[in-house]
Amino acid sequence: VFSYLLEFKLEKFKDRILELNFFKNGLELINELKKLSEEETPEIILLDLNMDIMSGLEFLEEFKDLQKLNPTKTKVIILSTSNWTEDRSKALSYDFVIDYFTKSKIEEEQFEKIIEYGTR
Repeated sequence: VFSYLLEFKLEKFKDRILELNFFKNGLELINELKKLSEEETPEIILLDLNMDIMSGLEFLEEFKDLQKLNPTKTKVIILSTSNWTEDRSKALSYDFVIDYFTKSKIEEEQFEKIIEYGTR
C-alpha cells in the first residue's frame, strides 16, 4: 500500500526522476543490486525497515558488505513506520544512509528533500 502512495506522491516530481523501481523485500533488492554494473546502480534507495524475508536493517548490513566489494555512490534514505530511537540510530550509523523519515509524518517538503538528494 505504501509503495502505491509513494509512487503517487513522487508523480509530482516525474520530470526529475529518471527511473523508479519497487522491490517486495530486501533480499529481492540486494539480489538485483548484485547484477548491476557501476553505471546502472541507483543514486538513491528508499528503504523501509519493516519488510518480510530480509528486514531493512538486515539489508543495510548486506549492502555494506556489497559496498566493500563494489563501492558505488548509492545513498539510502529510510522511510519507515519505526519511531524507535534504536532503529533510527542503527540505520543512520551506516555511512551511505543519508536521512531517516517516519512514514506517518512524511509531508510534501520531505518528498522535495528526497528528490533533491537524487539530483545533487
